[in-house]
Amino acid sequence: MTDHMNLYLLIAIPILIVALMIESLRKPLLVAIGSFVKLILTKGGEGFLSVLVWAVKTIPAAHWIVLKNLFTPRSALLPTLRKTESSDGG
Repeated sequence: MTDHMNLYLLIAIPILIVALMIESLRKPLLVAIGSFVKLILTKGGEGFLSVLVWAVKTIPAAHWIVLKNLFTPRSALLPTLRKTESSDGG
């Protein structure tokens, strides 16, 4: 964090603590803080779920490609290998 951000936090946290000690400000502040936390958790959860769906979709597809290439003969992938193997003769 930058120096300005540290300064803002050092000023805001004690003010928030004092404001929470005042009974008439406590409920509105807790509602505002609760809605802010709810927003953060909602957006974070959406981001996490989108990454999870991406992983579930792409990882098996990538493994399938690797397995297909692993068990496919080289001559089927590269037809030019058939000519060199048959003309090689041993």
